[in-house]
Amino acid sequence: MTFRAAWKGLGVARAKPRPFYRRWWFRAPEVLAVLLIFGAANNFGDPSTTPSSVNQQSGVALGGTTVAQAAPVTTPTVSSDQGWVLDSYRFQDRAFGDFGGTVRITNTNTDSQAAVFTVFILIKGHQIASLQGSANSAAGKTVTVQLTSLDKYKPGTYAIDFQTAVTHY
Repeated sequence: MTFRAAWKGLGVARAKPRPFYRRWWFRAPEVLAVLLIFGAANNFGDPSTTPSSVNQQSGVALGGTTVAQAAPVTTPTVSSDQGWVLDSYRFQDRAFGDFGGTVRITNTNTDSQAAVFTVFILIKGHQIASLQGSANSAAGKTVTVQLTSLDKYKPGTYAIDFQTAVTHY
């Protein structure tokens, strides 16, 4: 029987100390370093250093929020689905680097409807983002719909695919 085991049997022996790499004062700087690296890789949430493109402009969005890079309003060829016509759209980079957008949509149906809209953004035929929004509209009325997305913003020239899910009431 060893000396340490004898002392432990009597209840006098000290517990074996934890190694230094398991102590809080060693792990705290590691956690901070990892957070710093991830923050630097994400530019600390600042979208202002996103590369700009020729067809983009800066501006202030409705409600006073600043928009880092907003693509100009475009008038696409008539895109419609289930009696809703997409009149115009504008895509922009939101505060956290995600896609956002505003669309003007007209209800050409003969009755009031509620609808959920999905706009797929394509670059060179590949889908890079999908934006969703919803609206209630009387027949023949045009509404402005804010679109949201969790997809990361990518500047460029876009093609779109407009889809509608309609609820009659």
